[in-house]
Amino acid sequence: MEQLDLTRHSPDQFEGKGLSIGGRDYMVGAQFRDSSQGRSHALVNRVSGLALHVVQIRREYRDDTASARGASRLKVEMTATLRTDMLAEKGETPICLLRALDAASGSLEMHEFPWHPATQGDDVMRSASEHMQANRIDSAKAELASLLAVNPHHTHALAALAECHARAGNPHAALGPIVRAVEIEPNFTGYRVQQMRHQLHARMPALAIIAFDEFRQLFPGEHDCDMWGIQAHVLCGQPQQASALFAKAALPAAQRAELAPMLADQCRALDDLAPRMRTLSARVLKGSGYPEGLLDTLQLEQSRYAHS
Repeated sequence: MEQLDLTRHSPDQFEGKGLSIGGRDYMVGAQFRDSSQGRSHALVNRVSGLALHVVQIRREYRDDTASARGASRLKVEMTATLRTDMLAEKGETPICLLRALDAASGSLEMHEFPWHPATQGDDVMRSASEHMQANRIDSAKAELASLLAVNPHHTHALAALAECHARAGNPHAALGPIVRAVEIEPNFTGYRVQQMRHQLHARMPALAIIAFDEFRQLFPGEHDCDMWGIQAHVLCGQPQQASALFAKAALPAAQRAELAPMLADQCRALDDLAPRMRTLSARVLKGSGYPEGLLDTLQLEQSRYAHS
């Protein structure tokens, strides 16, 4: 498949071209909108066959690349601010995430919007969703298994299967399907949020911290996962890191009021524990034959960790 090249291709040539974003390959679908903001095309994941994003290419993409890039980045900043304000007020937002990317030898926008033209498996997904809403988890699993037998890369089916396992009280079984969904479609925030939630429910907060850090690197300035990141650090015994994240998080007032005293108590408890841990470490090391220099170094590192 020929790759999209914004220095060579005209708008009537965009459709059917390849586009690589975040290490994953996509195909530019048919144009469905042409506005002052640019030309919009569904972006189809070449592995799953699903279109969970829209690529928008501004009209000045070739004549004035700098203006196109600047306009897209300003739009991203404004969108991120609106999303953050709404998350802080209500804990959720209907505003779709937007990224400005340097790709295809130019500048374009990637909107997280499930344009979702009809695909094989839509009827099965609707049926599975109805079963899940009625708490018929085994029936939902059976529907999803039939779809995954035909398309094992159907990321919505994988994510739904993970949710079925979680609702059935088996959070560890949920991890495999949702991790696979993220591998196939790493640019969709919904899967990444779900992955962190299942990791925490499975009591694997260290993995959730890794996933949280990946989210922040991929989607800088977005706050969809703040609550999960805070919980992960708390469960890993890192209340200082949780508090630092809490200070910048976009959380509703009720959640902030609930979390603030808990984090303060945990930070005080860790400060109280640190001297006792240093004393215990000193006693153990003094009887172990290790040199005093090593003891001093370990105590210093212990102190740094306790206040990191």
